[in-house]
Amino acid sequence: MNALRVLSLLAAIAVLLAPPIMLTDAGTGNWPIVAVVASLLCVVAISAIFIYIGVKGERMVRKYPERRTGGLLLLIPIVTGVVLMVNRQDFAPMVASGMLLGFSLLLFLSFVYPGIDAPSRPMRRRERQDPNLNLLPPHQQG
Repeated sequence: MNALRVLSLLAAIAVLLAPPIMLTDAGTGNWPIVAVVASLLCVVAISAIFIYIGVKGERMVRKYPERRTGGLLLLIPIVTGVVLMVNRQDFAPMVASGMLLGFSLLLFLSFVYPGIDAPSRPMRRRERQDPNLNLLPPHQQG
């Protein structure tokens, strides 16, 4: 689990570095300013989600509110990865969105899904081995 948390923090850095690397040759494109701002906000949001998972990962398995928050936050990169894979025809964005989708699913299955409780029956009471066994230490026996 600790390795996945470290990988999540490294992925947060990689998500911030990947768009400038991939867009170095796309400087001649006429993108509307709204599309540029929206894509930059999505990149920052996905990076923040990976940082959240990296910081709260171990606690998410045990605590329901954090697990629910992490699951809802991981839906953003999962949906983004699926949408980009469906809509893009270029090779590099499809590979990047596939890696984003795969890593997001790995984090979901590692931190969110194991904490979902299966219905279980109540535990039975423990049976005592020796009914004459006194459980108090000798100095507390009266």
